[in-house]
Amino acid sequence: MNSILHFDIAAVVILVFFLLLGRTRERFVGRSNKILYVLTILLFLSTVFDLTSGYFENSHTISPKIIQLTYVLNSLFFIPHNMILPTLVLYMYSSTDVWHLFKTKKILKYTWVAGCVIPVLILIGNGWLINVFWQSGNNTYNRGPGVTVFYVLAGLYLLWLGGFAIRYRKIIRPDKVIVLSFSLAVTIIGVIIQAMNPKHLVEMFATTIGLLFFMIVARREDSMLDSVSGAYKRISAIEHFSRNFETKKPVVLTFIKIVNHANIRLYLGQESYSAFLRQFTDMLRGKASASDYKADIFYMDGGLFAFVSEDMNSVRAGDVARSVKAVLANPLIVSDLEVRPDVCMCIVKCPEEIGDFSTLYTLSSTFSQTMPNSRDVAFYADYMNDNQFMIKNELDTIIKRGIENRSFEMHYQPIYSIAKDRFISAEALLRLKDEKYGYIPPALFIPFAEMNGAIHEIGDFVIEAVARFISMADMDMLGLDYVEINLSAAQCIEVDLADKIITLMEDYGVGSDQICFEITETIADLNPEIVDRNVTKLHDYGIRFALDDYGTGYSNIKRVTSLPIDQVKLDKSFVDEINVPHMWDVISDTVEMLKRIGKEVLVEGVETLEVAERFKNMECNLFQGCELIQGFYYCKPLPEEEFKMFLTSHRTK
Repeated sequence: MNSILHFDIAAVVILVFFLLLGRTRERFVGRSNKILYVLTILLFLSTVFDLTSGYFENSHTISPKIIQLTYVLNSLFFIPHNMILPTLVLYMYSSTDVWHLFKTKKILKYTWVAGCVIPVLILIGNGWLINVFWQSGNNTYNRGPGVTVFYVLAGLYLLWLGGFAIRYRKIIRPDKVIVLSFSLAVTIIGVIIQAMNPKHLVEMFATTIGLLFFMIVARREDSMLDSVSGAYKRISAIEHFSRNFETKKPVVLTFIKIVNHANIRLYLGQESYSAFLRQFTDMLRGKASASDYKADIFYMDGGLFAFVSEDMNSVRAGDVARSVKAVLANPLIVSDLEVRPDVCMCIVKCPEEIGDFSTLYTLSSTFSQTMPNSRDVAFYADYMNDNQFMIKNELDTIIKRGIENRSFEMHYQPIYSIAKDRFISAEALLRLKDEKYGYIPPALFIPFAEMNGAIHEIGDFVIEAVARFISMADMDMLGLDYVEINLSAAQCIEVDLADKIITLMEDYGVGSDQICFEITETIADLNPEIVDRNVTKLHDYGIRFALDDYGTGYSNIKRVTSLPIDQVKLDKSFVDEINVPHMWDVISDTVEMLKRIGKEVLVEGVETLEVAERFKNMECNLFQGCELIQGFYYCKPLPEEEFKMFLTSHRTK
């Protein structure tokens, strides 16, 4: 066989391998992969027709039938060959999630169709309207000016691809752009070589090699599948959602949260839990398939799944979600064990209802806690006008906006001394006034800031703001001995916390006795070694520590004695139950116990004269009762200037 055919033979072998591999491993699933499959078939057909026509052209036997067959094979070569670049355009629109633009913009569809139809019409007119190619009497293949039209169309498609890559450069993976450019360059080189010497059939081999490299990168999507659940990974979901917002692609998302996933993991063990996730994914996929609901499934870790569908009918999405609920009404059987997933779901349209990634991602993380009816199938549209829900759902954005706009401010609540009959200190309390929602309750934004890590930056702001206040205020005139500052658990495990605070206090000229840090019992659960080192170093420096929220949960007296605590703050829960039978005995015994181990006692949440007088007159056997009282009865937290005016007015009475 003539050596000039070897390139085409090699190309056929490579393409057959790809087609068989893709079918046996089910790699051509989904619209983008199906288009890639069509692209491979077109290249395969082009190469086969190129190979067979080349074989007959170089055959020693020349007859009218051979010439006619060669003519047919060359005609058949151009049909799939001219469809390769148009199909590649389709693949780029599909794989970058802008398929909706191709479907909705008529100019794109008409241009694409014209680019496919024109070559066919030219081939039909070959020989009587325009010469594309012809076979001479000795079966020699000759190209005419009609081929130039094909090259011009190919050039226009290349410009289309280039413009597409520039327009959507933010959402196309750089490696895909590089490999696509390399693939096209290799193909163009092959085309040029064969155009200059038609007998050297290298064009299809060069195109196949280009496709080979491109498919290696394109098939990286396989690595986006979670090997445990069988759904797409969290990183793939993030890329997918980000692209959707960048291109304003309309989709319906159904978030499915397994609320008790951690308990299921403990119950099943890791191996069976993995089987459970796979079974859960298969169940979701089966329910979608049974309803003919086309959707991609993503597993975003932490028991969170997401359906993403271009079917913009949220009612259909709700029907699928309820069918999943119906299945879960009965336990799943995993490794002969019954599993009862506690699932809540939320359906949202993007970008119609949520137009940015940050808000959507926050919703996916919090909807199971923030939506009142989260145990049912919830529709985001039903909550869009609920101010409290919107605050909870946008906390990440609100906190970032607060940091950027310096919307955090300090309020101060005075602390009353029973012995001195005056206010001797105050607790510094953080407030956030958002430009959109106004004041945000600390009970909402502080736990969220601890969860997303913003608490470190916020905590630094609080310490510096209080240090600045102490350095600029006339503490003696105000009658203040010190100010109490809350330290979060996340701050307490900062390796350089103690050094950072000491340096800040020295910069502002704040004495070590002018600050008292409030901590909670739970800090010891995080990293006892770092917490102990920080607290001890600051205490040795002369800073006092108060244990906040004592009495909530399971208070541990061992923790009170193991940390260098100077003051214990009885939680408001004690005050709220002061009239419960025997509760006063419990409070008295608690105060007596704390006094025995040398702790100063402060009562929080005092709101009436009756309660204030009761704690003032407390006697615990031979030990003094509470020293300090804090609460709305004396004063609510006030902004800095109002706080100073309040103290000044009470000092002059």
